[in-house]
Amino acid sequence: MLFAKDKILSDEIIDSLYNAFTNNDPDRKNHLIHFNADDKVIENILNECSNTGLFSDKKVVVIRNVKRFLKNEKIAVAEYIKRPNPDTFLILISNDDETDADKIFAADSFLSKSDPDGIKSFTDKINILKPDVFSEDELLDWVIKSLTE
Repeated sequence: MLFAKDKILSDEIIDSLYNAFTNNDPDRKNHLIHFNADDKVIENILNECSNTGLFSDKKVVVIRNVKRFLKNEKIAVAEYIKRPNPDTFLILISNDDETDADKIFAADSFLSKSDPDGIKSFTDKINILKPDVFSEDELLDWVIKSLTE
């Protein structure tokens, strides 16, 4: 789960994760899929995460604004996270001030009722990335590095 308010920074991180996970697969159109929780297309998201790519084994699925999912959508995503497709790298992005996955997904309110181990298996599958705010010098270094590559 990525907590980043800056879209440029989050795009850079997504790009790096994509390259690492897919071994720099050049077919980004088919292997880097973006969704927004506001679009209310949970079935499409879950299908994309569950299915393997046509010409490649690995793909990256990005979902922005995850806090805006409705309760049933959060449950569906949490259930997928508990048993993910190993060939899909799911990136959940929140630009909200809340940086606790359990609170964003309200995990304790719906996972514990049906499966007491559900919260643990859910949170164990999530890696949290909170990029620090750049200092002025770090920002300048990052911009220079980005423009010279």
